[in-house]
Amino acid sequence: MIAIYGVWAAATGQGAMTGAVYVVGDAGPLAMATLLSFTLRPNSAALLALRDRATQVAAVAAAEQAAQQERDAELQYLTQRATPLLEEIVATDHLANQTRVSCELLEAHLRDRLRAPALAGAAISDAARAARERGVEVLLIDDHGMDESPPSVRQAIEQAVVEALLQASEGTVRVRILPQGRDVLASILTGDDAGTRRVDFGVDGVSSMETRLPSEA
Repeated sequence: MIAIYGVWAAATGQGAMTGAVYVVGDAGPLAMATLLSFTLRPNSAALLALRDRATQVAAVAAAEQAAQQERDAELQYLTQRATPLLEEIVATDHLANQTRVSCELLEAHLRDRLRAPALAGAAISDAARAARERGVEVLLIDDHGMDESPPSVRQAIEQAVVEALLQASEGTVRVRILPQGRDVLASILTGDDAGTRRVDFGVDGVSSMETRLPSEA
């Protein structure tokens, strides 16, 4: 800027020094700003790094807290369901047949919660327990394909599973939520003396394809 103003002043007959005087006063603030930029830039980078680190630590802490809350909730649920049966087992020398059946049903229910969390709602759990009491073999598997599905889709699949469990009076009912990225979201396989019936549900929870196979007998 000094050189430009000097050339301009000399060209207009004012003298190079006269032009330089116009902007020489800006040299001081410019030098201070330059010095501050070199001084603050490393500190700014360090602050940004610390902020990113704090964000990562907070995310890890939140995930650990959520996991702990989930474990506590599961432990509380297990305590509520299992404690009465355990107290009955401790209090008697001979287990009644009904108690044995209750233990088997509880074990199957807890296995469902671990193996098929997306199918662990109250409606499906009650229907599965009733089906098992009728002698139906029930198998629920969740490969997490429905984890990101909207509530309407989850509700449609849950209703279909409940209906299949309630209609089964014998044989088997196998329900599987498939992995993400498949054209089929869920499959319900029912089998009895009349044959095997399989219903596949699309990712919208509505479209389905039914396959029937005759009984081997």
